[in-house]
Amino acid sequence: MAYSFSLKYHPSIDQIIIHTLKKEGLDEISLDSRLKNMSKIEAMDRYFDSEEIQVNTESIAHFVHHAFYIDLDKAYLLDKETSAKLEDPSPKAAINWCLSNHQQEWTGEQIRALLIKLFGINTNGLAFLENKGISLYSKKQWILRQDSDLFIVSTGANDIDVYIIATDFFKLKTGLDGLPESLHENLNSLGFTYDHEKMCYYYCTSDNQPVPDAFKKQVLDSLIEVINTKYSHAM
Repeated sequence: MAYSFSLKYHPSIDQIIIHTLKKEGLDEISLDSRLKNMSKIEAMDRYFDSEEIQVNTESIAHFVHHAFYIDLDKAYLLDKETSAKLEDPSPKAAINWCLSNHQQEWTGEQIRALLIKLFGINTNGLAFLENKGISLYSKKQWILRQDSDLFIVSTGANDIDVYIIATDFFKLKTGLDGLPESLHENLNSLGFTYDHEKMCYYYCTSDNQPVPDAFKKQVLDSLIEVINTKYSHAM
C-alpha cells in the first residue's frame, strides 16, 4: 500500500517538493516529517528550483496563493516604473513583463524580491510571522490568519495607515475588552493614536506615503515582545 503524505500546501506543490527530498535518499516517513516541518521559504526555493517547474506568472501565483494565501489578482501594483510600461497595469501583467524583460534564472529568492518590488509583499516577513500570534489584513485580503492569533494588524489599500486590534480569541482568553496596557506605551511612542470607540490603535503617515518597512518591523516587534512575555500561554 502506497504511503499517504500529509497535505501541506496543494497536491501539485507538495509532490514537487517531495520529489526534491527523495533525491536526498529519505524514507517515506522522514519525507512526510520533513515536508511538515519545512519553512515556507525553503519550500518556495525547492519548488522553483525544480526542473519540473517552469517559472511563469501562473506558477508564481499558484505557489503564493497556496503557501501565503495571497490572491495576486487582488494585489496592488505599487511599482510606478513598471506600471508605466504596461498597457494593462494589472498584477499578473506586471509579473509577465518582468519575467519577459529580465532574462535570468528565477530562483525563489529572486521571486520574493520581485514580489516586494512590485506589490510590497514581503514573503520572508510573512514566513517569519507564522505562528507568532499575529493576523495580517492588507490590501483588502487576509494574508496571515489563525484562530489562535491574539492581535490583528490591518493596513489600507495604499499602505499609508495601520490599525492594531485585539482578536476575539484574545478577549476570550484574557477577559480584556481590547488591547492590553502593556502595548500602549510602545505604540504611543511610535505615533499611534488610540481610538476609544473602536478600541484599537491607529496610525497614518503624514505625507501619504506607504508606511516604511522599518516602521512595520518596529510595530511587529512590539507585538511579538508583548505576546512572548505576557500572553504566550494564551495561544
